[in-house]
Amino acid sequence: MDSRGRLFVGDRENNRIQIFDQEGKFIAEWRQFGRPSGISIMRDDTIYVTDSESGPDTGARELPGIKKGIRIGSAKDGSVRAFIEDMESTVADHSGAEGLGVEPGLHYIPADQPRQFADAVLGLLRDPARRAQLGAAGRHLVETFYSWPTIGRAFEQRCEEVVAEHAYSRRSADRRAHLSRGGTPRSRRARVVAGEHNEIGWSAHHP
Repeated sequence: MDSRGRLFVGDRENNRIQIFDQEGKFIAEWRQFGRPSGISIMRDDTIYVTDSESGPDTGARELPGIKKGIRIGSAKDGSVRAFIEDMESTVADHSGAEGLGVEPGLHYIPADQPRQFADAVLGLLRDPARRAQLGAAGRHLVETFYSWPTIGRAFEQRCEEVVAEHAYSRRSADRRAHLSRGGTPRSRRARVVAGEHNEIGWSAHHP
């Protein structure tokens, strides 16, 4: 739901988001967010919509010509302000933006059939406590595992690991190159000592 209490429903099969009021009255439909696989609305009404199925039509009524990815916009006016394109945004296969690690009953109500879907929507509209419970569980999941600070920390850690691996590989390569030019420090020292002794007519076989 957004800050005004409107319920946003991802109607993926019909390539749209449907919006209802608290009484279950249809308000509007939005098609500018692609084929919604998941919706998340922040406290400031920023809306994130994942689209994992747009692209070539495979018989499931996908949206040809529309790229898969995550669209970010405003739940207030429906504007799309940013788009994170999927790495394979135009292939027929579905993408990893399809959803989150959610549990039925805890984070969402499974309803795959039209009648089940309608009953689930009406049930939520009539049960504020259940709506609050699902919303709180969903927000906790997203903020714990999928928030920008969490993702940023994981990304920063991975960058540090890559830099460290690169630095180690570079040092190893430099060492190999250095040794290939002059051998090990011990072998170089042995050659120097041998050279000095040869210059004065001494060898290891000298009595």
